[in-house]
Amino acid sequence: MVTRSAEVGTQSREPHGTLERALIAEFLGERGHTLHSVVALPADQQKALLRAAATYATLKLSEIEARARFVDEIDEH
Repeated sequence: MVTRSAEVGTQSREPHGTLERALIAEFLGERGHTLHSVVALPADQQKALLRAAATYATLKLSEIEARARFVDEIDEH
């Protein structure tokens, strides 16, 4: 499972770190922000937005992993 990094923009050592960062950037972009613009927000708003972005990325990665397992199971039969 992918863990949420305290510093979203840093290089992740997780296997899906690049995808996780892309999903976080996508989430922020849909809300009119970038990783750089979020730092200008008040701390409480910044924390809430980054928490929501990390949750979104985690859920999307879980969905992708579940689909991959399902495809693997189909291929085995």
